[in-house]
Amino acid sequence: MHAIYLTDLALRYFPRSSARSAVTQLRRWINLNKDLQKKAGRTSLQERTAHAYAFAT
Repeated sequence: MHAIYLTDLALRYFPRSSARSAVTQLRRWINLNKDLQKKAGRTSLQERTAHAYAFAT
């Protein structure tokens, strides 16, 4: 399993944004994608407090 910091992931999706803006945009995108939330098994509280995500490699 490989972990990536939320800021790093956000900047990969939004490379022209500041780190803060990229994280905000990524969180908004995650919150709007209910299917992704179900697959990730995350609650809104976990999303607000998570600083890193883990992916199986």
